[in-house]
Amino acid sequence: MTHFNLWAYLATWAIVIAVIVVGRWFNKKRPSEIVIPRTINRHSPGGSNAEGMLIEEDTCPACGEHGFYQGPAMTLYHTIYCGNKNCRAVWSVVNYGPGQIWANQDRGHQAPQHLYK
Repeated sequence: MTHFNLWAYLATWAIVIAVIVVGRWFNKKRPSEIVIPRTINRHSPGGSNAEGMLIEEDTCPACGEHGFYQGPAMTLYHTIYCGNKNCRAVWSVVNYGPGQIWANQDRGHQAPQHLYK
C-alpha cells in the first residue's frame, strides 16, 4: 500500500465514523417512529376516534407536534408518549387495523422524564 493509498483509506474510515456519530446524535434528538401492533381482538368497533386519526398521522392530539415514544404494551392497548418535551402527553392506543385506531389520553400521568434528556 502506497503512502497516498494509506491516507485515502484512513480518510474514508474517518468519514464513515463521522457519519455514524452524527446519525446517532441526530436520532437521540428525535423520537423514533413507533409501530402500534394490531390487536388480536376480533370485535372491531369500526372507524376511529379523532385522537386515533391524528396519532395514525404521527401527530399528538394534545399539542400538534409530530413524534411519539413507545411505552409499555398491555394486553389490549399500547401506551405511547408525546415526543414534545413540553407536552409529555400519555396515550392509550388500540390498533384494530388501517384507519381503525382508537386513542384515549391518560390525563393522570406524564411521560418519564428520562426520555427527554
